[in-house]
Formats: sequence, structure tokens, C-alpha cells
Amino acid sequence: MNKTTDDKELVQQFQQAATQKTAFETIVRKYSRILFAHLAKYIQHQEDIEDTLQVVWIKVWRGLESFRGESLLSTWLFTITTREAYNFYRKKKVVSVELENESTSYLSDKTDYTLDSKQIIEKLQNAIDTLPDKQKEVFVMRYFEEKTYEEMSRQTGTSEGALKASYHHAVKKIEDFIKGN
Repeated sequence: MNKTTDDKELVQQFQQAATQKTAFETIVRKYSRILFAHLAKYIQHQEDIEDTLQVVWIKVWRGLESFRGESLLSTWLFTITTREAYNFYRKKKVVSVELENESTSYLSDKTDYTLDSKQIIEKLQNAIDTLPDKQKEVFVMRYFEEKTYEEMSRQTGTSEGALKASYHHAVKKIEDFIKGN
């Protein structure tokens, strides 16, 4: 199996007992770095990121056989990963931030602010889910995977101009969705 193997083909191979293990190993190799980087946006410590990523891969293993392909594999993986980042925070109860009073160097008015990461993550995921498939794919590749338009163009066979337009429309729709909810 070479690196250019398409995700749909990998999912089909996973769903066959004879090629399941090899297909899963290929998916893990293909997406581990990207998902690790995604988790690093939410979780500070490398050990916690690695532990969370292991939970992600267990969930992927358990759910991949029934994956229906209604979304891109990458979108599904990012959804699981984002939810596990939330679960990490929920379990660790990392929710308070202390603000320093600007006029002194002392912490005079300690105020706790609860960061409701679940709501933020759910809103973003719901907004992404409303996008047409092409815009969703472009948004995920640009925002989460941090690919250049040139890389995306090579991967999708779409012009850079069309990709920029798709990304712009996706961002606008996401912003509108979040402002409207």
C-alpha cells in the first residue's frame, strides 16, 4: 500500500478482515502528526497529548468498521479528536484563569472565569457540519491541517484560486453560524 492511497480505499480495506490491520496502520501513520498538532492547540503537556491521542486511536479502531463515509475521513478524525480534547478538559477540570490587576503587580481581585470549551467546540463543529463537502474539506485542510493552497491544489486537483474562494466562503459561513447561535 503506497502513501497515495485514498482515504475511501483505506476505509474499505479496514472493513475487510484480511487488510484491516495494514489499513489502520496506514491511517495512523497518515494522520498522527496532524492530530497531535490539533490536540496541541488545546492541551499543553506532551504526555497528555499522547495519552489523548491514544484514546482517539482506540475510538477510531472501534468506530471505523461502521464509518459510512457521509463525511471525509479527516473530518471524522478531527471530530473525534476535538471531542477527546474536550473530554480531557472535562476530566482535568481545567477551567479557571486568574487575571492580574493592571495597576499593581499583585493579584488583588482574583476572578475565576469558566471557559466552556464544550460549547465552543460544539459550536465550531456544528458550524463545520453545515458546510458543503468541498468547503468542509478545504476548511479542514487549511485551518486544522494548516496546508498551503499550493499543497491543497496538488492534493485535490483544484486551482488555488478556487480553493481560496472555497475557504473564504467556509469561514464566512462559520462566522455567520456562530454569530447567529
